[in-house]
Amino acid sequence: MCTLSDAYETNTRCILKRQDEILAKINELKSPVTVIPPNISGLFICGYHIKLQYIVPIIAVIIIWAVAASASSMKFKEESFAHYSMYRAVKEQYQHLVKITYVKSKPDAE
Repeated sequence: MCTLSDAYETNTRCILKRQDEILAKINELKSPVTVIPPNISGLFICGYHIKLQYIVPIIAVIIIWAVAASASSMKFKEESFAHYSMYRAVKEQYQHLVKITYVKSKPDAE
């Protein structure tokens, strides 16, 4: 005859076995395996199939735009520096001329 402790042991083994099965299913759901046929050339993003022939030109356009924007920015900085340099040169020349004119006109006034 079965004793009460044998029944507890059997029940505990069944519970542990079922728990292992449930944990295995949970692990499968956490990292599902997607089988993709080999003839599909594309990406699956959020359930959508995106073909690579459309992605490559889009990425190329984005990279070209970034390079052009960077070059334009550098050109703008160079032009700004050139304008500032010219402004400083003209300002210094003006101050020098004012100083020379003021010094020459001062003795004439006396």
